[in-house]
Amino acid sequence: MNTAQLKTVGEILLKAAFSDGSCQGVELEEIRKILSAKHGKDLTDVVLAHLARCDVSDFQWSVITEKLDLKTPGLRRELVEMVARITRADGALTLDEDSFLRTMASAIGATEADMEGFALDFESHYAETDDLDR
Repeated sequence: MNTAQLKTVGEILLKAAFSDGSCQGVELEEIRKILSAKHGKDLTDVVLAHLARCDVSDFQWSVITEKLDLKTPGLRRELVEMVARITRADGALTLDEDSFLRTMASAIGATEADMEGFALDFESHYAETDDLDR
């Protein structure tokens, strides 16, 4: 992944952190951990400096996905996993965060299988509730 693509991934992660209306320090720390683990401190510092100037309010999926080259299911799943780590970093997955995760997955062409274990599972929840009502 080149620097421009890594900046784009960073923008997605930052937008995920703000998807519930606020960005917690723990979410920013998780972004730093994800970037550092994959690309080392120097490149992470470059991306974090970019994110400090980034305006996530003007976020267009069509532009974002053009910048990324996620042709394989493995790359799409990896991005889903990274975003899921951010949305759960504060200990809770809100409906807004789940919606962001699903929108992102759709934009990058991820499948339901790619989402398994990361998004809220309403069908299972309601199936369990229905069983309890019987």
